[in-house]
Amino acid sequence: MVSESDTTTQTPPPVEENKERAEREAKADASIRYMEETIADRAMRLAFLKKHREFFIETGIMPAQYAIGDTIDFDHLEHADIIKVVQQFGGTWRKEYRAEVVDYTRTLGCGIKLRCYGGKPPPNCKVVEYEEVEPEKIVPARTVKKFKLQCVESVTPASIGAPSTEVPQPVPAGKKKDDIPF
Repeated sequence: MVSESDTTTQTPPPVEENKERAEREAKADASIRYMEETIADRAMRLAFLKKHREFFIETGIMPAQYAIGDTIDFDHLEHADIIKVVQQFGGTWRKEYRAEVVDYTRTLGCGIKLRCYGGKPPPNCKVVEYEEVEPEKIVPARTVKKFKLQCVESVTPASIGAPSTEVPQPVPAGKKKDDIPF
């Protein structure tokens, strides 16, 4: 005896339905991957903050309480505090001048970016605006406003109450030492 269920064949779902399901699966998987990457990134930054907790307590220099991308910010520091941060984390820092402040940025080997955002310039210096004509390349020549650091006289770390800025760093073979003068 043959049952009715044995004689009926199941027809596969239409191709369009399979395609829609595959698209939904891909979107769901992308959302999951994004969340996993976000959690891993936050866990890495949390481990970094825990590792340097004593520095934050001892100096009173605290990272900002918000997270933007992969950056840990130290906002609006006095120059002596910027020196302490640079000494603590070593390496090569990039400077960018804006209005009356200086931003210092460094990317660690693990991908975390450290930034002293909106820091004060050295006590004998100020950030000044100037105009520069960019020559014609692909676009016509134009005048742009830029900022630079202008210092009156040299300053030593001792004269501003900061420890020495010498941070010994290993220099990889074939590279030049590129320290930021403070």
